[in-house]
Amino acid sequence: MLNLAIILEESARRVPGKTAVILDSIRLNYAELNGAASKIANGLTALGVRPGDKVAMMIPNTPHFPMCYFGILKTGAAYVPLDPNFPKDRLSYMAEDAGLRLLLADAAEDLLAERVAQPEADRALRQRLLPRHVVVRPEQHARAQPLGQD
Repeated sequence: MLNLAIILEESARRVPGKTAVILDSIRLNYAELNGAASKIANGLTALGVRPGDKVAMMIPNTPHFPMCYFGILKTGAAYVPLDPNFPKDRLSYMAEDAGLRLLLADAAEDLLAERVAQPEADRALRQRLLPRHVVVRPEQHARAQPLGQD
């Protein structure tokens, strides 16, 4: 099955040192991005994510976004985008309707459980809406260097 993760892997083989992601002074090449995505995919698989599962992300547009996005695709799971700026009721509806297996959040979005599940919701409802909540910590996934420090 062809998906964007396969295209990333092919780019990492063909042009491993070419820059894939730039954000301000941070730069990741294709080999680094692919390696980080593979680590995340392995972690997701260890958490029980299987092909066809739905994994949500609430991660801002940083280098961690494509790492997690491609990691999800590498497992064969479906990516479900959740915008932390959406109203709580919309996030709750989306999470419940999607039948999420897992939710990835950046450390900056660590208030996620409160955003996705209504504050008055009981523990059982939160567990049903968010079976697992994983906080992505940048230092665990890739070497990101300031520009010009190759």
